[in-house]
Amino acid sequence: QYTHGLHIFEEQISHFGKEDALHFKPFTILKIIFEDGREELPNSNLTYQQVSDDEMMMLNIHENKDLQEQVQPVYAWMDQLNGNKEEGIVIKPVQAFIPNVPPAFKVRNHHYLTMIYGVDFLQDLEENIHKRKVGRKIQCSINDWMINHKLLAIPYAEIHIENYLLKNLVYDRIMGERLEGKLDSRL
Repeated sequence: QYTHGLHIFEEQISHFGKEDALHFKPFTILKIIFEDGREELPNSNLTYQQVSDDEMMMLNIHENKDLQEQVQPVYAWMDQLNGNKEEGIVIKPVQAFIPNVPPAFKVRNHHYLTMIYGVDFLQDLEENIHKRKVGRKIQCSINDWMINHKLLAIPYAEIHIENYLLKNLVYDRIMGERLEGKLDSRL
């Protein structure tokens, strides 16, 4: 099994570690500043379609009983992405900012995780997944997103060195980063 894990690790390193041109992929539109100075926070993750041509799947889950049926195409899509050696998927609510809800969950390809956690990660996959303590990471993500949303709400014209709200929010973000720095950086 170790040899199999080593093969997967080498395959992932070859796929993700190759030299290539640096590129950035936007994930949504957080703020629009119009020429006349008006500002808008779209509060919709559907703006992703305006800034990316990556594939996207949208589910409408209104009740728990719908979950099992609705999630089946997601499993099939994830299997397809895994087969194509994609890193994984990001799950987001349609509404971009919901108080006390994390902005997104990243679900990574199990093979990709061998690069992060080691060649023997797949040997005890269930145990390895369950021992990852993500609760504090999720709470940090929620706190960061709530502060970021307040930062985005500050009008562009009010971004200056004397803006105490801005200073306090930036300070809160720095303190949040310090706290997050004490968590498992691989999460």
